[in-house]
Amino acid sequence: MIWLAVVLAAAGLSPNEALPVRLAPVTCPGFPDPAVRAALRVEIRDRLISEAAPAPADFTLVSVACAGQDAELLVVRQGTGVPVRRRVPLVAVVPDARPRAVALAIAELLRVDLARNEPPPPPSPPPPPPSAFMMALSGTPFVLGGYLSGEKKYWFQGLQLRLAFESATQPSPGRAWAWGLALAADSNGLAGPDRYSFVGSVAALLRHEQSRFAWELDVGARIGRTWDQSVGATPQVANLYGPFASLALDSSQGWQHGFSRFALETGSDSGPLGGRWVRLVVAGGFRW
Repeated sequence: MIWLAVVLAAAGLSPNEALPVRLAPVTCPGFPDPAVRAALRVEIRDRLISEAAPAPADFTLVSVACAGQDAELLVVRQGTGVPVRRRVPLVAVVPDARPRAVALAIAELLRVDLARNEPPPPPSPPPPPPSAFMMALSGTPFVLGGYLSGEKKYWFQGLQLRLAFESATQPSPGRAWAWGLALAADSNGLAGPDRYSFVGSVAALLRHEQSRFAWELDVGARIGRTWDQSVGATPQVANLYGPFASLALDSSQGWQHGFSRFALETGSDSGPLGGRWVRLVVAGGFRW
């Protein structure tokens, strides 16, 4: 087969190309050679090689034999290929139309030969390997919580921007575990205008994927700065740092890449303006 491909390539032909056709002399009295040849030239035009022309490197040979009033057709490629045969019944065809019927049958048999020699389509490329990690970007203007201990107990509200790097999961039949790392930035305004803070955090995460939603546990630490502008506040500025943990539920049902996230977080901030705190975070984002 390799040698055949080389020969065909040198001849400028491909295995499934429509080759030139040489018609062997037809000796049947019911459909004489000149009439069949003229009708066949109408069907396949310049593919039909004249009898006087030299044979090309590769061509398709067509022979017509008599079988009573019927015609036996044989089509075979000289270079390669499996012969294609067909018997054409001509009893119901008027004598004058028989050369035309034979020529039409030859043209159809040549199309069958071309289809049989069509090479199989190339195999589809394998799908790309699944990504080892995914990213989830979420944000929210709805952060509501409060400090439950410390020098001042108060409620606060704020916003959060969060970026998580997660190991990819493909839940089948419906559950899988994932792990990752989450980075977040929080700006907490207060219920009053006197105290606010800006905090960054880093946390390790563990996800439990299910068919419609996922549970996520984050454990990490955060560090930031707090300003207290109330009258006589001491100190007015302080650093804060401490551990925190969160339990979140996110769902992407009905969304291609988007998801919603609900998290309950708690932690403890050290420093004169810190204390134990708890908050609710309602967010939305995209995962890819």
